[in-house]
Amino acid sequence: MSAYKSTNTSTSNQNTNIVVFAASTYAQPVIWYLAQKEVLAGVIVPDPREMSSQAAEVQQLLRMLLDANIPVQACSKDNLTIIHQQFDQWHGHMGLIVGYPHILPSVLVEYLSNSVEFGCYNLHASTLPKYRGPQPLYWQIRNQERKSAIVLHKVEKEPDTGNIIVQTPFSIGERETLPNLLQRVAHTSVDLIASLLENWPPNKQYQQGETQQSLDPSLPQTINYARRLLTSDLTLDFNQQSPAQIVAQCLAGNGQAQSALFSFRQVVCNLMQATEIKQSNFGTEPGTILMIDEYEGVIVSVYRGALRLDVVSVAGGVYSGLAFAELFQIDAGCQLQTVSL
Repeated sequence: MSAYKSTNTSTSNQNTNIVVFAASTYAQPVIWYLAQKEVLAGVIVPDPREMSSQAAEVQQLLRMLLDANIPVQACSKDNLTIIHQQFDQWHGHMGLIVGYPHILPSVLVEYLSNSVEFGCYNLHASTLPKYRGPQPLYWQIRNQERKSAIVLHKVEKEPDTGNIIVQTPFSIGERETLPNLLQRVAHTSVDLIASLLENWPPNKQYQQGETQQSLDPSLPQTINYARRLLTSDLTLDFNQQSPAQIVAQCLAGNGQAQSALFSFRQVVCNLMQATEIKQSNFGTEPGTILMIDEYEGVIVSVYRGALRLDVVSVAGGVYSGLAFAELFQIDAGCQLQTVSL
């Protein structure tokens, strides 16, 4: 299935062997906890050669697991239909998905549901059925949600639709970035898994869980389904986005090279951090620089308000708003433009 494979194929002596599907080091706290409890059979990761921009994360997770002598198998997307062979070799009693990028094929879901003693479960960071899909935390930050939950639900053929077994609520701070939230959720997930193991082995009623509510068709599309990002999601539109929406986009994309793009004099810039300013834009065209001041910073007019540019990155480096304005010789009245990608 892949050239990456641990030479250690031993399994736990306990009556429970959990096989984890994971793709980044954000799964590390859960993996470490299961290993400490001696219930970790092994970890299945995607083939790094298929992961493009996420390949480095998968490679880092692979190195971490191999260094810890934890059984691990990298598997291409096409070979997921036969990964049950590795599951059997590890004597897996349960599957656990912790941030795995591929949808499990129907044949594998059937195997996990019918041939594995305790089935397969997925950790999902949203109050299901809201924010089903691969990017729940990103879209919750973008939509300025303040309350959410980590949910353990049964895996079904339709992703993120299975019955909810247990959930743990958490809050999202007003200035919380996606990397910080991912770290918090990763550690809170351990508490949820701990509560699961406290009720082990689960009785049939516990395994059955609670049926999810139906989707509300009146909600915005990105609430009902947290899709992968499109190119258009990475650009700013000063004519359409409010100050709060732009701040949220910066927080959700924090740490990414492209997350909140605009242009000035045909140079593509990325707004990494911004602050809503409680002042009128005086009817000025959105995108217009209203003021540049040593103490107030660089203030730009946007839809329904004004915004301070705190941190901006360009090809040459990362700059404070004032340093960016000085570098590009920006004055009040200059116009920032929407990027066409």
